[in-house]
Amino acid sequence: MEITNLTSSESPASDAFVQEGTYFKKTCVSVPSIPIGGKVIVEFNVDVKSGTSFKDLSGLTLQYNNTIHTCYFPICYFVDGLKSFMPPSNLAGSKLNILLYGLAGSTKYSFADTMRLLLGCYKPPTWPVVGTLDNYRGRGLLKYENESGLAVNFWGTILSTYPLYREGSHKHGELDEIMQGHLPNGWDMMESVDNEIKWLSSDQVVATRSQRKIHGVLFFVPHGALDNRQYIEIIKQNYEKLLIDGMNPLVILTKTDEVCEQIREDPTNANLPDIKNLKTKAALMLNIDPAKIFVGINYIQEELEILKHQNSDCNLWSQNALNIGRANAVILEEVLRIAYQNIVRMHGSDEPVETPAAPKASAPPVKRAETVYDW
Repeated sequence: MEITNLTSSESPASDAFVQEGTYFKKTCVSVPSIPIGGKVIVEFNVDVKSGTSFKDLSGLTLQYNNTIHTCYFPICYFVDGLKSFMPPSNLAGSKLNILLYGLAGSTKYSFADTMRLLLGCYKPPTWPVVGTLDNYRGRGLLKYENESGLAVNFWGTILSTYPLYREGSHKHGELDEIMQGHLPNGWDMMESVDNEIKWLSSDQVVATRSQRKIHGVLFFVPHGALDNRQYIEIIKQNYEKLLIDGMNPLVILTKTDEVCEQIREDPTNANLPDIKNLKTKAALMLNIDPAKIFVGINYIQEELEILKHQNSDCNLWSQNALNIGRANAVILEEVLRIAYQNIVRMHGSDEPVETPAAPKASAPPVKRAETVYDW
């Protein structure tokens, strides 16, 4: 802690006190005298209450010279416990694979960007270019590898009006192929799986499938889709498909700050009337408990603030940035828990991985153009 005396007299030696909160214990801090214009740096340890986690994290409040000061630390300092979610050692893949799945424009990639800041990764991700520069994110199956030490890859693709799965008319089985790890990073979703069956069954592709197999799904639903009959039908069919496959997708309600700006202050606030109404509407659509629906809020202006302070001596966040980070850390912890349960259910903790069966062809294979994919 750095203290500068900006008054017209010497500041006498005194004690400062860290106030007891939901996360930190009360702590006494000795501060030496500070001459006029002088500066001191005081180092001290603050004990954390037993039985707490990042879910209980709040600001650190310090009382000094009859003045209260509150500061908020980056959430990445408190989420090391998430690194305990790892695939069993017998599996070929070294990371849990989480699919970000939802309608185009449902903030999937903004969520991935928020995740990297939450985990303390400030380097922007490099996305493979698929199609044109204007639509490369929307068309591709894209992987984001974080550099935080967390054993997770995020994969993103669209669930649009041209869905990957529609009841009674499964287009080319793309959703199944993604879930089984048959498709590589950068795969153009406008390509035909059936037409590429020979290449997708090649030794190189088959040997690396287990590293791409999906273990958990974040299912993004923008609030505007709740009033669109066409979107509702597509969302329901894809959600039910994932349930049948045993994935237990985690539903994330997005863009809710367009309806209730106050939700940006604390995305875990379940008592806001507009948010309650949206969660109830989504729950009725999917026939699930509203308590199982999470609100996803991404960093917007907060990102500039976080990046501004990342390399400074005073790397502190605002209360909003902390609350958004904490809410998304709760989502991350829950989907990692589901992913770990799924990977154990799929493969067990001691059994070797079985190579997934090759995709079935329903059309003759064609010779594919030379394309470099990240396996």
